[in-house]
Amino acid sequence: LTKDTIHNKMSEIKRLSKENMTLKAMLNEKDSQLQRIQINQSTEERKGKEILDKYQRLNDKNIEYEKKNIEQQHLIEQLQYDLKQSQIQIRELQRLNQRQNGNFNSHLSNSKYKRRNGNNNNNKPKTKTPSPKAN
Repeated sequence: LTKDTIHNKMSEIKRLSKENMTLKAMLNEKDSQLQRIQINQSTEERKGKEILDKYQRLNDKNIEYEKKNIEQQHLIEQLQYDLKQSQIQIRELQRLNQRQNGNFNSHLSNSKYKRRNGNNNNNKPKTKTPSPKAN
């Protein structure tokens, strides 16, 4: 081999070594980027799983609240119905009571009328009789 060839081969080896170091540095950088991406991805996956778990818990609570809401709505409707029935019964009892009081009051009124008008023996006017000493 000639000196020029050796020199050219040595230059080629240096250039290739330098290029190899550059490629290794690029590879290390890409590897670091890949690790950061994987860490970010696993963090995002964990956050996504946490969000899904939280969503599921909230959804379960929502379903439970909806069931309770429906039960309470049925209870409200039943209580409203019972209240209406009680109000109807109260009105009926008040009417009955008024009729009975009306009959009772008319009976009382009739007996008071009789007493006022002297139809009762105890209510006869008393007459004064002259005393014997006055003569």
